[in-house]
Amino acid sequence: MSEPFGVTPAELRSVSSDLNDASSRMKGVMSSLRGQLAAEGAPWGGGSIGEAATGPLMIQGNHGPVAMRNIRVKPMKIDD
Repeated sequence: MSEPFGVTPAELRSVSSDLNDASSRMKGVMSSLRGQLAAEGAPWGGGSIGEAATGPLMIQGNHGPVAMRNIRVKPMKIDD
């Protein structure tokens, strides 16, 4: 196993300005990240359980045309 880690108060005082600088930079980075995430809006799929989107059914092919016939869509009953 490794040796125990210890720091004396004098050692902490000697690097306190470096720690404060690192803390200030990290606070700035976190603030910027929070701002960018807030600008993106809510993530996809953030709805509640049982909530479903309604609207057009869209089918995407693999870089080519898609042909369908007799498609029927029936709402599902979801038990809570």
